[in-house]
Amino acid sequence: MLKKINITHRLVDKLNKAEAIIQLDKEKTTYTRQELLDIGISDTLIRTLINDGIISRLQQGLYTTQSTENDIEHLLQLKYSKCIISHESALYHLGYSERIPEKITITVPRHFGTSRLKSKNLKIRYCSPELIFFGISEIQSIYGNTITIYNLERTICDVIRHYKSIDSEIANKAIRKYCKDNSKKLSILMLHAKNMGIADKVQSRLELLL
Repeated sequence: MLKKINITHRLVDKLNKAEAIIQLDKEKTTYTRQELLDIGISDTLIRTLINDGIISRLQQGLYTTQSTENDIEHLLQLKYSKCIISHESALYHLGYSERIPEKITITVPRHFGTSRLKSKNLKIRYCSPELIFFGISEIQSIYGNTITIYNLERTICDVIRHYKSIDSEIANKAIRKYCKDNSKKLSILMLHAKNMGIADKVQSRLELLL
């Protein structure tokens, strides 16, 4: 009788797990605990799905169906949505630097608590909160996941704004390449610079390099 009960329980568990997997939206990759509960996946089933590798726990109350073990940038942004890939890292992703950054450069809002990020291999930059999402763009990481970076114009402006603390070879090559490849879009660059309050600085740097 005990063996029959155990077999029955295992069948129920398998059926429950199968039903839980069906409930997961193929287009949705990240869930909060409450979202999982709302579609009928209990805490017990959540633990089962984690143990079976169906979902992964990102942090307390946040789960993902994607394999993000090696995709550090994507994993970082799933945890901290206000961390935007920027500067040298953005240049590399956009094809304006051939040098793989030793550290991932991110920009966060001023006064953003970064103590939780100190142990990670990051170079942290700051901007005013109202500019954190200005000029953002989404691209696919090499692992096929979506990451948020700054677009080319915002990135060039950031490079010029922090010119003294960026490798001059990387910065100069990127700026010159931008001007060569986008000679008809300099007005867009200057509009970004104006919105960021650095129009004079960007204009001066362009005049020095061109």
